[in-house]
Amino acid sequence: MTTGQKVIYSTILMLISPILALVQGLRSKDQRYQRWVLTLFATIYASTFSLKGIGDGTRHWQRVYDYYTDLSFSQFWSDLIGIILFRTNAFVNDDVYIHLLSYFVGGVLGAPGLFFVFVGFVYGYFFAGSMVKIFRCFPSFFQHFPYFIIAVYFIAILNLQSMNTVRTWTGFWVMFYGVLQYHETRRLKYFALIFAAPLIHIGYFIMALPIWAVVFLPLKRYWIMIVYVASFSFTFITPQFVMSSLQSLELEAGRAKAQDYYTETKETVAGRIEKFGGSRWYRVYKKSGILDWAVVGIVLVFLINGDYLRRMDSLESLLFSAGLASKVLSNSIWFIWAASNRSATIANLFVLAAITVYWQRNYLAGKAIDLYVLLKPVLYTAILFIIPGFFFYLSNTLEYLSAYIFFLPELAWTNEDIKITIRELLGILLGID
Repeated sequence: MTTGQKVIYSTILMLISPILALVQGLRSKDQRYQRWVLTLFATIYASTFSLKGIGDGTRHWQRVYDYYTDLSFSQFWSDLIGIILFRTNAFVNDDVYIHLLSYFVGGVLGAPGLFFVFVGFVYGYFFAGSMVKIFRCFPSFFQHFPYFIIAVYFIAILNLQSMNTVRTWTGFWVMFYGVLQYHETRRLKYFALIFAAPLIHIGYFIMALPIWAVVFLPLKRYWIMIVYVASFSFTFITPQFVMSSLQSLELEAGRAKAQDYYTETKETVAGRIEKFGGSRWYRVYKKSGILDWAVVGIVLVFLINGDYLRRMDSLESLLFSAGLASKVLSNSIWFIWAASNRSATIANLFVLAAITVYWQRNYLAGKAIDLYVLLKPVLYTAILFIIPGFFFYLSNTLEYLSAYIFFLPELAWTNEDIKITIRELLGILLGID
């Protein structure tokens, strides 16, 4: 069958069992087919969401019903100009991407219920494109255990469930895919994608700076490495300078967000554990920052071993450099906690992607990554600290994932009241809350 014929077959199968269609599609060696199957799955996945229970996305989706349905074009245009000029409006989904999408779904189509269908398609398209570009093969659990965990953690950090933020992590996958494709092709459309992230979330005016610097400036690897190590001890940006600069600019939205996210105390792992101590243990573990430090341990292994400076190729070093630079930003803007935490996540993703690609190149060439003897225990210890984090990602997925993802997802489209998540279904079957 041609790729198109296989996509049609998978579309029909998706309407019967999305999970089965996904497994069948990912077993194929046709990467174009894999991408479209994963994109289609993401779209179906999003179509089963319930308005009342998807976290941050609920607020954005509700605004489509409350504000964008029957919104006039003149008001839409006025709001768009306000967003571009960084003016806040309590009624508007206040980034260019989500404003356009909300108006298209609510105002043009008059079908606000389709909001997350489009969110899922866009997120899935760039997520799937990135996965296909990163993975040519997958590490074996038994033979390549550390790299298996690294690859799975890379996927887990911003899996399909992260589309419920609508803006933040869609912006990441658009930018990440742009970086991968621009490195390979140097085509203008991928150049544009790298710079599109701030249109999806305003925070990327800050969070994308390290990525832009690494991609477009002739930065030496050892410069980035030195600044990365130094960033754990020195603050390159003072809170007073940043906050006073924001106050002096006519950027109402930027000032408001910075004030909301500002903190005067740098959080420690112990402090975060105490702060989130009332939650389930895996949520406390995820919020503690231990996972971020585990990735730092992995980074140090590949720095000290010389892989980054001497053995990574241009793509691998680009991704690794972007991760190091993002971590520098995260360490430097700790006082704006949301931007700092998100920059740390971006740093982890770029670094883990680099190592995953690096491992694959060596594996396919019949080579092993040769680590110094004293570095192997460090790598395995860091890997062991990552493993408990998977309980959080599993729990988070069960909490939001619809039970209809296994069979007849179209049933969830007919009635909001019959939508049910896997966690809710398990609670009914087991007789627990």
